[in-house]
Amino acid sequence: MSKTKYCFFSFIIIILGISCFGKNTNNKNLIISIEQNSSIKNEKLFLEIPVLIEETYEINVIREYLYENDYEIKDKNLEIVFLDKVNFGIPGGDNWIVLLKHDSKMYYDGAYVYVINGNSYKKYYGAYVGNFEYYNALIQDIPGVRLGNSCTIYNDFNDDGINEYFYIDWGLYNLLQIRGFNEDSNKFIDFCNISFTTNDRENNPAPIKHIIYNGTYGFELMPITYREAIFDGNNWIAQDPPDPDNYKRIFYAWNNIQKKYLRIGEIKQE
Repeated sequence: MSKTKYCFFSFIIIILGISCFGKNTNNKNLIISIEQNSSIKNEKLFLEIPVLIEETYEINVIREYLYENDYEIKDKNLEIVFLDKVNFGIPGGDNWIVLLKHDSKMYYDGAYVYVINGNSYKKYYGAYVGNFEYYNALIQDIPGVRLGNSCTIYNDFNDDGINEYFYIDWGLYNLLQIRGFNEDSNKFIDFCNISFTTNDRENNPAPIKHIIYNGTYGFELMPITYREAIFDGNNWIAQDPPDPDNYKRIFYAWNNIQKKYLRIGEIKQE
């Protein structure tokens, strides 16, 4: 072999070696990243859209059962686009979360929980499911399973072993709502209902975060409350005096006695 060919083949071998090493390094970094993320207090990592749940025999049986027995699904021509066995703490049978979508329309009918026991079931309205792409970047830090491309996520947020719904609603204000099942009233109720702003005073994004603050799990967000707001024909205008919490990072945490999320205090910038 000539010296020129020998140098050429040596060069190729070196390049391949560097390439393989780079791939191994990237894979190692990816594994470390996944392990670090999974160490957060989540049973399930945040799933990118669309949500994918492994199709098991049991899921297929339940899907067919609902199509055949829930006449509302038939009458409204609804499609089951998400189905998973969960624990919302509803007694009487297995809890199944079901996301229904109008077959001929572009919006969801809502997230329901079916409690199935043998050949009978009870159906509970769980949460509103809206598709607000504007909010997607603001909820990236919220752990749990996201329903489709909506801003509705379910997870055990208050660490009681039972799932709750987290979702964003839009009306006169942007609303963060967390809902869970209340056995006394036999329905889902609001554990938290907080109006918030999506941008601070400098017009920077103000995301909602699920964090540990002073050893307690909870939510960090920037609330905004309109006191006696009036509508001028185009916008809602807040009247004086403004709420002292407006445009501050406020921490909210679960109170096990009152069974709801309470304001804990302002998060001081270090």
